[in-house]
Amino acid sequence: MEKAKAFFCKIGGALRSFFGRFPRRAYELTALILLSSLLLGDVAYHLISGLSDGVETMPAKVSTLSETLSDDAYLVYEELPLTASGGRAVYYVADGERVAEGTVLAAVYGDDASPESLSSLSVRYRVHRLLEQVETARPDKITETLRIQIAGVELEIDEALENGNFRQAAAKKKELEALLLCREKLEGTIEPEEAMKTVDAEIALLESVLGEPSEKITAPCAGWFSSSADGYAGAVGSGELSGMSYRELAGLFDKTSPEQADSAGGVLVGRLLTDYRWNAVVLVDGEEARLFSTGKRYEVELEGKSVTLTLDRAVFASEGDAVALVFSCGELTGALSFDRVPEMTLTLAEHRGYKIPTGALTYNDGVQGVYILRGFVVEFREIVIAYRDENMLIAEASPDESSEKFRLLAENDNVIVKGEDLYVGKIIK
Repeated sequence: MEKAKAFFCKIGGALRSFFGRFPRRAYELTALILLSSLLLGDVAYHLISGLSDGVETMPAKVSTLSETLSDDAYLVYEELPLTASGGRAVYYVADGERVAEGTVLAAVYGDDASPESLSSLSVRYRVHRLLEQVETARPDKITETLRIQIAGVELEIDEALENGNFRQAAAKKKELEALLLCREKLEGTIEPEEAMKTVDAEIALLESVLGEPSEKITAPCAGWFSSSADGYAGAVGSGELSGMSYRELAGLFDKTSPEQADSAGGVLVGRLLTDYRWNAVVLVDGEEARLFSTGKRYEVELEGKSVTLTLDRAVFASEGDAVALVFSCGELTGALSFDRVPEMTLTLAEHRGYKIPTGALTYNDGVQGVYILRGFVVEFREIVIAYRDENMLIAEASPDESSEKFRLLAENDNVIVKGEDLYVGKIIK
């Protein structure tokens, strides 16, 4: 025992002798380092313990959730097909342009005509018409007008590609080529007349290379021109829809594909719309039909473009709960480039508030709300639900009625979206 006591005394003396070499400040620094290490270790322990609790949170942020309904729509116009006996067409007018009766719309060349020459000629025809439009504009506004038009077409091409509408993107690419060439001709000058002379000379050269067209297509009446055609033009007109039954309306969707559509023995080179009003037919079930009201206007999206449609009538099937909705529209802009059967997405309602997973909804003392994590403590916040589906709900950001028993959810509250055995006051380690 005495030997052990002497041994520890000897060790203690050695330690005092070792630390005696350092100033008092070194002891303070060493103590501070040890204390900090202990605190960091404690924080790390709680973080690891919290993660092991399986609790997940998300901040409450104000956002918008839209209720949408997507269905195929069959588009109906008052239209006439434009056909040629054969060959390749070069268009004198642009898609969507309003033309008078007798206007030359396109020239048709033989199948052996150079595609590159035809494409170049078509672009220059378009540039010619653009220059006619800017000729009366203020000289200092011409370049700015073209810049805005180019930016708009580039945006439309990007949207068409994003939506997978490559046909529309290709059509817009031709328009972009014409706008860029028009800007090129006007660079360095503010005189559209000089640019027009240059373009006309290029047109004359290309026409001499291609020779005389085998046929020219003229407008049989006044209307809006479109170079796109799927063979369904004139199959059914807007005026006929009012007397069609559900079975007849549903039969519109059973047509052959555009590639197989009959062109009356000729080559389709476009179509002429004789009325700016057009219709969309959508087939829904009874439950979906209850969401609509006759005479009401709806904002819909067709191939990435926003369009306002009015519900004219609902036609019920003789059997079952199927319903055909017939919409109308008085705006032709953009509609000429739509597919015959595009997907139509309709926004039924928009709800703004805190977007929260439905699984986070709970009840405390009969009040609906969510648990939040404040620091390491679980608290309860009351919510007023504006919208709810299987996956997500929207809690009103500024509810009309004040909270009855608990505090209302506020922005940036950490909502607990995953956790077990939660209750008010629980400490999450």
